[in-house]
Amino acid sequence: MDYRNIMVAVDNSDYSVHGVGIGIEISKAFGATLTGTHVYAARLHDLGKIGINDAILKKPGLLSPEERKDMERHSEIGASILGYFPLFSKGVAFLLHHHERYDGEGYPDGLKGERIPIGARIVAVIDAFDAMTTDRPYREALSLKRAWDVLKDGAGGQWDPTIVRVFMEAVQVEGWSSDGDDHSPGEHGLLVPPVNDGVGHAH
Repeated sequence: MDYRNIMVAVDNSDYSVHGVGIGIEISKAFGATLTGTHVYAARLHDLGKIGINDAILKKPGLLSPEERKDMERHSEIGASILGYFPLFSKGVAFLLHHHERYDGEGYPDGLKGERIPIGARIVAVIDAFDAMTTDRPYREALSLKRAWDVLKDGAGGQWDPTIVRVFMEAVQVEGWSSDGDDHSPGEHGLLVPPVNDGVGHAH
């Protein structure tokens, strides 16, 4: 895989212009600056799924403990691939740690709180919201209100509570409110793919 393959992967990724814009706005609230390299890395956060069997990625039911363990390898696989390219070196941590949890119960390293890189914490929230509001092989999209509720309930546990708050404010500015449940941000190409959604999938 060379730089051209990586750029094609970026162009074909699900991380939309809206998702990038919201991520950048969130980073500003923390006094951080996301460079073009960081943005490309964020869009490639699930690159490692190319090393996961399609039968697991597309399984309509619950993943077995063995399948979940295999699925969780995707963050390390993606970071390893991206690490071969110096241009993207600053974004490797995004791929490696976007499934860490704020309470330290995530993977691959069990990092907790602010030990998790800020970019990875941002991607985790955006990724989760998109996963919940988009149809998956194992379930239909959640309503917008239900997705908001899950984010709020998981703030401080699965996700950085400040990032959840800033994200919700930013998305409401984009025109979606937690009061309605008729439309999914996924329909508008807002964000990106999977999270641990409580039904045995940790995408």
